[in-house]
Amino acid sequence: MAYAALNARLRALTAAGLYRRRICQESRQGKWVTVDGRQLLNFASNDYLGLAADTDWQAQVARCFAQHPPSASASALAGGHSRTIRAAEESLAEYFGYAECVLLPSGYQANLALLQALAFCGDTVLYDKRIHASTAAAVRAGAATPCGFRHNDTRHLTRRLEKTDKPDSTGTKVILVESLYSMDGDSPDFAALRRIKERHNAILVADEAHAFGVLGTEGRGLATGSADMAVGTLGKALGLFGAFILLPRGGTELLCNLASPFIHSTALPDAHAACAAMLPRRIARMEEQRDRVARLSRLMRTELQELGLPVHGTAHIITLETGDEALTSRTAAALRQHGILALAARHPTVPARRAVIRLGMTALHSARDVEVCVRSLTTILRGIV
Repeated sequence: MAYAALNARLRALTAAGLYRRRICQESRQGKWVTVDGRQLLNFASNDYLGLAADTDWQAQVARCFAQHPPSASASALAGGHSRTIRAAEESLAEYFGYAECVLLPSGYQANLALLQALAFCGDTVLYDKRIHASTAAAVRAGAATPCGFRHNDTRHLTRRLEKTDKPDSTGTKVILVESLYSMDGDSPDFAALRRIKERHNAILVADEAHAFGVLGTEGRGLATGSADMAVGTLGKALGLFGAFILLPRGGTELLCNLASPFIHSTALPDAHAACAAMLPRRIARMEEQRDRVARLSRLMRTELQELGLPVHGTAHIITLETGDEALTSRTAAALRQHGILALAARHPTVPARRAVIRLGMTALHSARDVEVCVRSLTTILRGIV
């Protein structure tokens, strides 16, 4: 009886085509995963450079965990910080072009922690309306005044900022964007954002989770030189797990004193930090993989567009807008029957009735894989729509 209301919510989600479940993979090898005994071509992965599947990298990670403690056993402020962790943070900060860096267990936690340290009552947080769910949750949880602006619309952002520019205003203004939007696959105009934040004396924060490692010079992302702070994850192109916040001088002090998600969470272990410290040198050498991802992404996008399909994305995240949630779920299920694993992104991951099939392109894929995916999508959509 106590769970009746909760079960009713699940039934409502099912009726709306929004019910979610985990797909259990029995094995994962390179671009292939095995689900229910069937081998599927994986387009649901964020392993953009193929690093997580690289056996040499896997061996290096194993050595780190054999040589270093597997747990910090305390939060960073209660005894979990170490020289190994500090060295990893310094290495990441230097590579990505920031003064300081702090490691955290997840990107979701990093976004919560950063916003909690930056914005308080009397401050204003201006956020792109297609921002990641973790950042949206951080905005809702904070005491600052939230102010959304239309996706990648710098004119709308400017108008919003102008309303906050009052002579007696002393509050901090924080602008939140992503450098590559996880469900749209597009990027903002960082040159324009830099001019805007300087004109309005605002702090620009960029979530570079899907750009680091793949986009920009040697995978350094798109926001360096424009953003004041950035969030990165290690569990996508960087082939590990966890996340990090890149900060200006003195930024670490803010997190250590004002960010409860950082203060009250067990630190990542030395074994993890030893791995993370090796990543900048490794990522710098992966130009061939970056070129391959870019080439395959262009091929996939072009092939789908030539079929007249509603395709979005300018880089390695390509989305096919199907709109209806139930249709999107059926399309993803049909793709699995065709031997392809792809994400059916539905509300609240994307706006209601704007569901998409999301394809993550990686260096592990081939032109033949693109051909198979396009042919399967064409067959499925002709039969379903």
